[in-house]
Amino acid sequence: MKNTSLFVAEIALSHEGSVGNACALMDLAKNNNIDIVKFQDHWARYESSKDEVFRVPIGFDKTRYNYWERTEFDQTEWSHIYDYAKKINIKIGFSVFSPQSFFRQKKLGNHIWKLGSGELLNNELINILIKELNKKDVVIISTGLCEYSHALKIAGEFLSVVKEVFILDCISEYPCNYADYSFKTWLDQSSKLKKINYGLSDHSGEIWPTVFSWSYGCKMNEFHITFDKKMFGPDQKSSLDPSDLKNLNYAREAFNIISKNKKKKISSKRKNMINFFGRSIGLKNSLSKGHILRREDLLMRKPNGGFSFANLENIIGKKLKVDVNFKEILKSEHFEK
Repeated sequence: MKNTSLFVAEIALSHEGSVGNACALMDLAKNNNIDIVKFQDHWARYESSKDEVFRVPIGFDKTRYNYWERTEFDQTEWSHIYDYAKKINIKIGFSVFSPQSFFRQKKLGNHIWKLGSGELLNNELINILIKELNKKDVVIISTGLCEYSHALKIAGEFLSVVKEVFILDCISEYPCNYADYSFKTWLDQSSKLKKINYGLSDHSGEIWPTVFSWSYGCKMNEFHITFDKKMFGPDQKSSLDPSDLKNLNYAREAFNIISKNKKKKISSKRKNMINFFGRSIGLKNSLSKGHILRREDLLMRKPNGGFSFANLENIIGKKLKVDVNFKEILKSEHFEK
């Protein structure tokens, strides 16, 4: 059972408005075998207002509008990011939050789309995506701020339109706690959904929910990434840093190796180990030539290579033709014929 779960590194706004940081974060993802990097295209002018409050207060940006405006990229900058993703051969996807950001990314060639749980209330945007997308596109939906039944309804509307649909279980706490997750939910939903893929969007800042979720059948695992959890920004504490990503990559590779072989094979190295730890018939005490062996004279000693326990009854009653030290294992040359 190979791990077929897609790993999605959510860069979001951890780039802090720097194209250089965005490209470096893509390198971090690529170097750890991440399948897809995802950005958020917040276009303040068409999305926000001066009344939008912060989810996580971050200091010098007076309003969330100011934050979106400070960290947003224009079309030319996004184009550079697309070019770099192509250069390092990593797939790219986007969360969009307004019709304008959708059409901007569509023009640039995006085909992997994320609707955050908050956007499941944005009927204008949903209707545009349903109208504009096609069988080249993939849609990812998060459940965090909405009822699962509503997310499932929206996902169903995309099924006949796009290539593939994913629903990601999401806890909209930053960071969230392990107690918020339910393995039973993952298992139940991944087994029930026929055409919609089930997955996890994690905000714990730890690798373990992702490590565990693919063994429960989750087909996609999304997590935020950062250079350092102490960096400025609202998502850093709930993100995976380079050390986390390295360990996650090790876990993924180990899982694939362990689950690769259907039939257990004994290697030559293991056969040698069997010889080391196996046992042969030996003596409890040193015995002299002419002694006739009894059961109470015998025990099993390391290593393998002499008479096995299965030969015990055949050894009883044999007569020694030489003196045998108790440190030896019994061999054919010790017995009279």
